[in-house]
Amino acid sequence: HEAVRLQGEEELARPVVALLLSGLAAGLAITISLLAELYLRMRLPDERWAELVYLLGYPVGYVIVIMGRLQLFTESTVTAVLPVAARTSMAGLARLARLWSVVLTANLIGVLVVVALMAGEVIITHEQRLVAIDILQKLPAQEGIKTLTLGIPAGFLMASIAWLLPNAKGSEFWVISLLTYVIALGGFSHVVTGFS
Repeated sequence: HEAVRLQGEEELARPVVALLLSGLAAGLAITISLLAELYLRMRLPDERWAELVYLLGYPVGYVIVIMGRLQLFTESTVTAVLPVAARTSMAGLARLARLWSVVLTANLIGVLVVVALMAGEVIITHEQRLVAIDILQKLPAQEGIKTLTLGIPAGFLMASIAWLLPNAKGSEFWVISLLTYVIALGGFSHVVTGFS
């Protein structure tokens, strides 16, 4: 608890420019999850078992973001709440709102930049773009409440990562990979990666 709270204090104290740049980098980096999944899908047959393999690409961006200590909205949600909850004040709530708004905005801008580059076939080939479009067309359309409901398990798993990492001691990669793989397997909604 104390390790996570101290991390939250550090995040709340970061200057806006640092949060913005770190959040933007996280938004850019998290899209590696989607690209890794795309690259794996392209090389696997269209069989039911292949999903277990290509979803292994999903944790890649999370490993980069979390181990690189970049500001991802869902990662900073839990850690930043602890210090504010421990000493509730208007100033603390304002710092929390500042953190969340800057980080979420920066994350989404980073994702949008990569999506635009993908759409323009700058960072992927035409063939890869066609596969990505085919993948997206096969995804079930979800209403807002269903997406929100599927976000609850994803939020719990992301919070679990924040709680487990201080005690992971050399196993951080496996903790992040396993829990984010479960997000992908479950088809749960993640606010930043789902935005793309």
